Amino acid sequence: MDENRWSDTALREYVRRVHNHNWFDDSVGDDREVENERFRREVRSRIVGAVQASLLERIGTLSDPEGIALVAEELVDDCCREDERRWLLVSPEPWAYLADWVSTELVRSYRNAAGARKKDGKAVKRLERSARANN
Repeated sequence: MDENRWSDTALREYVRRVHNHNWFDDSVGDDREVENERFRREVRSRIVGAVQASLLERIGTLSDPEGIALVAEELVDDCCREDERRWLLVSPEPWAYLADWVSTELVRSYRNAAGARKKDGKAVKRLERSARANN
């Protein structure tokens, strides 16, 4: 077992520190980026496989490990995610919860992006039909 692997407690401490970060204090910028990189490394090693499997099963798509790590970082750092962050702090299995949270958000994003393309495609077809009818 890798002794550098984060425990559940270490994940919870990271989430608390990120949430309490003062954006106006430049003195901690480098330290924060080092810690964020460690978090992304943990995400890649601990949950990327589960997230990739979930995405493949739920929407039939492949995904990039680094992209998944970046999305996990963004979700934990997003001030609008208070409920999810609180549950991550109290969850008996925070890494599993994080994997599910990231998967759910990526599925939602994929479906929203695919839906937008479908709507755009329909609009283009209507314009083409309208143009043909006017000619």
